[in-house]
Amino acid sequence: MWLLFALIAPLFWAAVHVLDEHCVDNILEKPWFGIITSSAATLVAFLVIPLLLPFIEWQSLGTKWFLYAIVAGVLIQISQSFYFTALSYSEAGIVAAYWNFTPMVLPFASYYLLGNILSITHYIGIAVLIIASTWIYFLDYDFKTRLNTLGLMILATLGQICLYLIMTIVYKEISYLIAIYGMITGIILSGLSPLIVPKIRASVLTNLPKLKSNFWFFVYIEVANLIALGSAQLAIKLGDASLVAAVETTIPAFTFLLSLGFKAKMKIEQIITIENLSQKMIVIILMVIGVWLVS
Repeated sequence: MWLLFALIAPLFWAAVHVLDEHCVDNILEKPWFGIITSSAATLVAFLVIPLLLPFIEWQSLGTKWFLYAIVAGVLIQISQSFYFTALSYSEAGIVAAYWNFTPMVLPFASYYLLGNILSITHYIGIAVLIIASTWIYFLDYDFKTRLNTLGLMILATLGQICLYLIMTIVYKEISYLIAIYGMITGIILSGLSPLIVPKIRASVLTNLPKLKSNFWFFVYIEVANLIALGSAQLAIKLGDASLVAAVETTIPAFTFLLSLGFKAKMKIEQIITIENLSQKMIVIILMVIGVWLVS
């Protein structure tokens, strides 16, 4: 069951990556505006949480672990701030490829810090997925990247790795819905906290008309992002974080398939183009094999 949710996440994140670059290039004056707009949009989506309250086992609430979940949400925003900044230096495809650092490092971190050991088949599957994911990006980009992009994405992936490790522990102590509630709380609080700084608040207010005109666009993106986040976190709870992170490397394959399905309607830049079609189909087959190996 964990695999189903692990595959739902990259499907929605594929769309989010494309739309994020569109926001950075055409809507947001500064890349870090994305943190504030996403948090505000999350707050709107967060309004549906009260509908879930009857299903939350509040008696299982552990204050310490709830705070850890909030910290995980803060880590998401810190990671996203590096990601949005990296988008201003390099193409979205190159930036997205650097997320592969997470499944490369996470199995080792999980082993040394949590004692988690996977089977040889799982490690082979992770390697196949990382190779296939990187390959599909190389077909479209020459990777003459900037060092600042590399540095920013290393910091972003470190945040992701810490997030996975924290939530692996948290899900053993409190229920899924409480953990997600704490995580989203952390996302909103940390994302809106920059508005406390007068200079940042003034900059946002200056661009408020443009931001307001695209507000519901931000909400749609964040709903997709929350579906992806919720699915990924449920997969972590039901399975292993390292395997979930590996499956998420299929994001470029989903981006490519979305590009094929909506080629005539897409008016924004495609992270993964439909060129080199035969090679990309081979890569997708490799990804299917990789997913089968980690399942």
